[in-house]
Amino acid sequence: MTFLELISNFRIDFLDTFFRTVSYFGEITILLPLLCIIYWCVSKSLAYKALFTYFISGSIVQGAKIVFRIPRPWILNPSFQPVESAMETATGYSFPSGHVQGSSSVFLSIATWSGNKILAVISYVITALVLISRMYLGVHTPLDVFTSLCICVAVVLILRYIAANYSFPHSNKTALLIIAIAYSIGLILYALLLVYWNVSSMELVSDSIVFACSLTGFSIGAYIEDRFIHFGTSCLSFFMQIIKAILGLLGLVLLNYAFSLIPAGKTVINSALSFCSCIWATCIFPLFIKLVQKKKYSEL
Repeated sequence: MTFLELISNFRIDFLDTFFRTVSYFGEITILLPLLCIIYWCVSKSLAYKALFTYFISGSIVQGAKIVFRIPRPWILNPSFQPVESAMETATGYSFPSGHVQGSSSVFLSIATWSGNKILAVISYVITALVLISRMYLGVHTPLDVFTSLCICVAVVLILRYIAANYSFPHSNKTALLIIAIAYSIGLILYALLLVYWNVSSMELVSDSIVFACSLTGFSIGAYIEDRFIHFGTSCLSFFMQIIKAILGLLGLVLLNYAFSLIPAGKTVINSALSFCSCIWATCIFPLFIKLVQKKKYSEL
């Protein structure tokens, strides 16, 4: 808290706006389209590594959030004032940081596996800026952000070692699917029990429940694609890649709009939307890509 109070003395309108903008790179609003474009258009291998890093580190972070249940800085110290515009997305518990976990897992993966030095430098800069932004905005302590960073670094290093030394047959992928679904169910049940026991509230555990549904959707979708679809990222032209990306992202936008019309609780809507978005991104739209590719190649 002392460090947050210190840097709060240097706040100005320009830096408030700058770091609030930077902070978006730790939110699903930016990360999901980025991961989808990499997955559909650039490299499935890179996308899978980034996604595995994101979901493994996210599982640890979201689990830790509802186990330790550490409040936000302004709750720990009521006299402390964060940047007001940042509080809207500062949901759930404080420790560890979900924004830093999201940005670090994705951008450190890009830096590690893209094979592009310029992209690596950009990714490292974004990772550092998001980490700084969460402290500058006053929504996380140094412990929150550096714990998430360390978790992501550890996951990247472990996955790099595994990728370099092992291959995964279908039997292992089936086991991974079962583990992911079992963990998701356990995380949801634990979160709901905390609410039932009046230890927490639905608002505070909502992020963990939504994440668990995303993990389930990704695990099922990725398994189906790997076993039955096998789409390719290549296209006949760069223009077609752009069209492909637009169509896929348009599907996500339509899903978001459709779920916004459903009269249900926020946690239920966001959980169902997250699950369906992951299914769309990992197997439904890839199936569409595969069918179009098959038709195009048959005409050549």
